[in-house]
Amino acid sequence: VEDQFVSKDTVFTDLKKSSVVASTVVVADASGNIINPSKYLINEGFGKIRGANPGDLPEGEVFDATYNYFPIPGSDAIDSSDANPVFDGQRLFVQNDPLDLDEENSKWDDETITNIRDSVLWSLSNSDYIGVPHVQYRADWEVRWLDVIDTLADGSWQNGDSVLAAPSMDLASVPFNIFNVTEVDAQGNYLKANYMLDETKTPPTQNNGKWDWGESLILRPTDAPGATVSYLVQFNLKKDSLDIKEIVIDDSTTNYDTTIIKFDPIYPKKGDIYYVRTSKPFQKGDAYTYESKPAEFDKASAEVSLDDIFVVPNPYVAYSMAEEPGRFPDKRGDRQLQFRNLPPECTIRIYTVTGELVSVINKNDFTSMISWDLLSDEGQRIAYGVYIYHIEVPNVGEKIGRFGVIK
Repeated sequence: VEDQFVSKDTVFTDLKKSSVVASTVVVADASGNIINPSKYLINEGFGKIRGANPGDLPEGEVFDATYNYFPIPGSDAIDSSDANPVFDGQRLFVQNDPLDLDEENSKWDDETITNIRDSVLWSLSNSDYIGVPHVQYRADWEVRWLDVIDTLADGSWQNGDSVLAAPSMDLASVPFNIFNVTEVDAQGNYLKANYMLDETKTPPTQNNGKWDWGESLILRPTDAPGATVSYLVQFNLKKDSLDIKEIVIDDSTTNYDTTIIKFDPIYPKKGDIYYVRTSKPFQKGDAYTYESKPAEFDKASAEVSLDDIFVVPNPYVAYSMAEEPGRFPDKRGDRQLQFRNLPPECTIRIYTVTGELVSVINKNDFTSMISWDLLSDEGQRIAYGVYIYHIEVPNVGEKIGRFGVIK
């Protein structure tokens, strides 16, 4: 935050923001000279500053300050409620998710073009996949593919990773590398994933020294003890399909033409990525960033949107559904006619059909509508009839229309 304050010497003066991070405060005098931090004291919680000793921040002098602050200090509202305070025109809604496999967001990278079927699974049952116990694990993984066409003479994958396969417990080659992209090593690099190959449910391709389409990959926690496992990942080739066409020869004879449609796989290529993601509860040390953009007025869009401006009700017949009730049950509220689909800034002029100016309404906010109480600028109720409105939008254009007021 960039701030400016007038010093009161050793008396605290307010900064713009509270919950200031004292270690980030930088103070400069009017000439741009940085003030030594030992010469001022910060009240972090209330966002105040004063000189440490008389004369350190001379009274009446203007100082510039920059600092970080906590707009939502110490909030425990993580249930997607609206309990967090509004700051800078925005409110954060925070949801603490339970730890679980995120099936919806476990998918191929957007750049990947393939028709290979993918699936992920979390289950406590050993009938679904091997390992004991089955535990949830707070991590995301990337399956980074190599060239699936590139094999050695024995059929194993060239340049691929090697992984322990069950039930043989021998190493098998795979055409990809898998990384845990939530955890890093001492050098800051993503960890190579802890996983294994499950061939127990695919006897025809068991113990052949390589991963085959349809065989399960079992992701495990980092440093998992014993046979602890977490999630299953599978990549399958689709089966061939049968196309049957009915050919009617006559009332008593129908022939069927059957065609086997071979599945033509589009394999993932080198560099393609498959993501396995989990939803994660918050934990100590988590850091999240987000970026907001200021509201902007797009002139080009506004020019097109001028035609969308309208008046409601039109015509105004005795009353409007938008009118608030009066102070008493048997009394009506103030009359109200609304201009809608307005830009943030505009001037509305209302005329009689003879060109007499009735009222001027100035709008300058980020809403899209404004109400008129059907009173002239002199506070007189308008007569029944037809009125012309002229809406002027600075640097954009104008809109002219009309509305009726019926007794």
